[in-house]
Amino acid sequence: MAGAGQVGAALALWVRLRKDKELSEMIKGALPVGILGIGEPLIYGVTLPLGRPFITACIGGGIGGAVIGALTNIGATAIGPSGLALIPLIANGRWMGYIFGLLAGYAGGFVATYFFGIPKDRLEAVKESEAEEAKSAATVTSVQSQPKETSETAAISSATMIDTPLYAVATGTTKAISASSDPVFSQIMMGDGYFVLPDNGAIFAPAAGTITTIFPTKHALGIKTASGLEILLHMGVDTVELQGAPFEILVEEGQAVTPATQVAQVDLAQLTAKGKATEMLVIITNMDQAANVELLPIAETKAGQAVMHVATIK
Repeated sequence: MAGAGQVGAALALWVRLRKDKELSEMIKGALPVGILGIGEPLIYGVTLPLGRPFITACIGGGIGGAVIGALTNIGATAIGPSGLALIPLIANGRWMGYIFGLLAGYAGGFVATYFFGIPKDRLEAVKESEAEEAKSAATVTSVQSQPKETSETAAISSATMIDTPLYAVATGTTKAISASSDPVFSQIMMGDGYFVLPDNGAIFAPAAGTITTIFPTKHALGIKTASGLEILLHMGVDTVELQGAPFEILVEEGQAVTPATQVAQVDLAQLTAKGKATEMLVIITNMDQAANVELLPIAETKAGQAVMHVATIK
């Protein structure tokens, strides 16, 4: 039901902020797998970075759970699947009750987010963008007739770009995010980035910034740079289910970090023993702030070595 709330919240965001192309693309990529029961792309890529939609999504999940509880005696024959993928595994032919719960979770997450969970700054940005588009359409002929002014405007726009370097989070082999073993990351559903296959368990910050989020399961943390980039450091693939066992977090929320700051110590042997990939993934979750992303042509890297440059809009 928690996943159903995330789906409903994402649908509401899509409806209210459909002019936000970056967010819409992220939702379209994460929504199908969310409906099938894989909620991480929606959580990490959409609702949690925005804040309020995560809370309203949880409310939707609570509504779905209340419906399931009221119907009683609804269970499954297996642990793990959720969403539509769980329907064939509902025990004792009670699948219709489970579907009612899903629909309630979808509806609850949608309504709560539509009316109370839309971030005001995103909504204002969409309105400003629409006004700017209308203004640009009205003045396009005038702009085209003044090439000198257009050139000066382009120079000013170029001057407001800030280069934000990102760094290898461990000593090892750095690869493009498209080479990840996880299809959610490799298809850039959550954002562009890269990952490091580490030689040892010392994990460092991917950029200078502030720790904004440390996940309770210790497998991921969020960093925000001075230029406004929001970065997710995801340690390993499918490691949320390990409940933090292989990870020791060495920083706190609100702490300022640099690429020289060790943020975690990871037991790589334990990850391998559990059959988990040891990819240390760095993902830019607010791609709307990235005007250009360039991964440097390198493979073997040392921790703290620059591996990517991101041009951000001031």
